[in-house]
Amino acid sequence: MKLRYFMGEKKLKAAVVLSGCGHLDGTEVREAVLSLLVLDQQDVDVKCFAPDINITQVMNHKTKEATKEKRNVLVEAARIARGEIYDLKGAKAENFDMLVVSGGYGVAKNLSDLSENKDMVTVMPEFERLVSEFSVTKKPIGAICISPAIIVSILSSKIGKEESKVKVTIGDDREQLIEKLGGEHIKCDTGLSIEDEEHNVFSCSAYMRSDESKFSLNSCSGKEAMINLDVITFDINIAIDGQNGKTMKRNLKGLEFVTKDDGSWYINKDFGNDRFEVIVKQS
Repeated sequence: MKLRYFMGEKKLKAAVVLSGCGHLDGTEVREAVLSLLVLDQQDVDVKCFAPDINITQVMNHKTKEATKEKRNVLVEAARIARGEIYDLKGAKAENFDMLVVSGGYGVAKNLSDLSENKDMVTVMPEFERLVSEFSVTKKPIGAICISPAIIVSILSSKIGKEESKVKVTIGDDREQLIEKLGGEHIKCDTGLSIEDEEHNVFSCSAYMRSDESKFSLNSCSGKEAMINLDVITFDINIAIDGQNGKTMKRNLKGLEFVTKDDGSWYINKDFGNDRFEVIVKQS
């Protein structure tokens, strides 16, 4: 990006939007830190922003359970920015050359209601305004993890009939989320990215791709099963090969994950006389 957008001796400036601190209720910390590192390596001036609002649902990142705590998105995001962060209301595209939005559930819970409504997403007005400003002025927008979905949701309503759909990636998108929001999804490996040069949107999947998780299933009777993990809600669906070749689908929505010392999560579930242990481990 530095080579493409470098303008003479002018130092580029990036607005980085954070949505809290921690992937379950805010910004995914690793994605944010690595983004800031790359921008620094490219000699880009960075200014971080976050909305001055309460976190929609504060999560305990050890137990992965919701808590009754009240926390502020801006205050929590300041942990990542080492205190150098500003209210999102003050961010204006005219003062920057690019916009970068990391992922994490904060994007789907605090900047929007995507976690609750995947068909007609409502986006925070200040964030929608900022994204629209960058789009209108044809300045690049970098979107990571789940944030491309919100970018698509914002821009799709503003694109004319003669323009093509916004092209992004969130990895595999088995639920066709991007299409539902009005965009075009491009399947992409985790280490690669998608460039939509027409709309100046650059996206990568990061932790959204299923190849970022390892799945194993053990059964005392040796039955085969397939596991699907919803990366937005953390719901697990297990399809078990039953009698007469039929498949039984059991939704484990709402079950609590137990965190093990090695970083994996596990749940146990009985299906009749059979017991399955599902292990989901971040790679």
